[in-house]
Amino acid sequence: MIFAVQGRPGEFTRFDFPKAVPAPFNFLWAIATNKDMLTWPEKIQTAVPLIPMLVGGQSYVDEQDELRYIQHNHKTTALSRRPSVASCPA
Repeated sequence: MIFAVQGRPGEFTRFDFPKAVPAPFNFLWAIATNKDMLTWPEKIQTAVPLIPMLVGGQSYVDEQDELRYIQHNHKTTALSRRPSVASCPA
């Protein structure tokens, strides 16, 4: 995934999802190895809410369908700031 870097017009950063690592573990890798988008405290805060998904699997993911973005963030204590970047496929 490629994202525009906030506050740095014309600059982009990548989240690389290794094909050899199955989802959702490849997402953890992508977060950990990105150097431009998140600080280490933000990386940890982003990764911790993934634990229920890793443990609960697809049934947990399906249960989240009815939640709005902000509701899910409050429920999982994910990042409190709303992302203001747009993504485009790589």
